[in-house]
Amino acid sequence: MKILVTGPPISGKSGLRRYVLEKLRSLNFQADHYDADRFDHPRDQRDIDCVDTPDGKRRYVVIEDVHAFGVNAVAPLDSYDVILYTNPDTITGLRCLLTRAVAWFNNGLFDFDRDRGGWRGSGTPRDWRNILPIATIVAKVIVNRHRHLHEDELVLQRYRGHLIVVRPRFKRGELTFSCATDLIAVQTIKD
Repeated sequence: MKILVTGPPISGKSGLRRYVLEKLRSLNFQADHYDADRFDHPRDQRDIDCVDTPDGKRRYVVIEDVHAFGVNAVAPLDSYDVILYTNPDTITGLRCLLTRAVAWFNNGLFDFDRDRGGWRGSGTPRDWRNILPIATIVAKVIVNRHRHLHEDELVLQRYRGHLIVVRPRFKRGELTFSCATDLIAVQTIKD
């Protein structure tokens, strides 16, 4: 079963991919996960076992692909059994964005894009020269949020598989996900 995790930029997709993988494995399902950004080094300890190809060698594979609706998609939408689309409310979206901006600033690297050659930034943690470009990215994400959602909605209207819109929320400082992901981990897999 192929499960796609996608959504607008900086909306909790990686967290959702890890969450669904954890749920699948907690139910003793053999599952792989793949991040279409293909980072050279894991950004999180839970990404150490990301597979190198989106095919996965196990029965279940959870694929995160921010470009799933474009020409650089890992696979056609119809090849997925389920799409989990992250759509945080405005406040949660801003918190995701600000959390990411702070992490970028603290790391000195930001806005990873393999097609553009990887990370941007000076590479120096907390370098003031990174503030303006990070702020520009944050502003672009905020300004283009509704356009991204509208464009994605047009694509999703043509998708004929199972679609679940997931509402990430912050709870006690941690990003949590709506109960819909619990349903996918329990009900869809039983089919």
